[in-house]
Amino acid sequence: MKGNLPMNVRRIITAKMAKGYKRASKREKGKILDSLEQLTGFNRVYLARRLRSFSSRRKGKVRKRRYKYSIEDERALLWIKSPYDPFSPRLI
Repeated sequence: MKGNLPMNVRRIITAKMAKGYKRASKREKGKILDSLEQLTGFNRVYLARRLRSFSSRRKGKVRKRRYKYSIEDERALLWIKSPYDPFSPRLI
């Protein structure tokens, strides 16, 4: 049955086994890799990397704004402090 499954089914199986893989001992991890390798047809190293990566994925964390002012505020400050004409095309 090696590699006869469609790709989306292989991904689902790998995702389901990732939780158990994370909690397993070293010997159990080897058994999980053996069974998945036979079932999915994926390379053993690829499977291990894939199973490890499921636990470390981020869930769309929104970053906070890093700067105090927006770009428009900074541009306005630059225009005000500039010795040149603030409507000059060079500063736009």
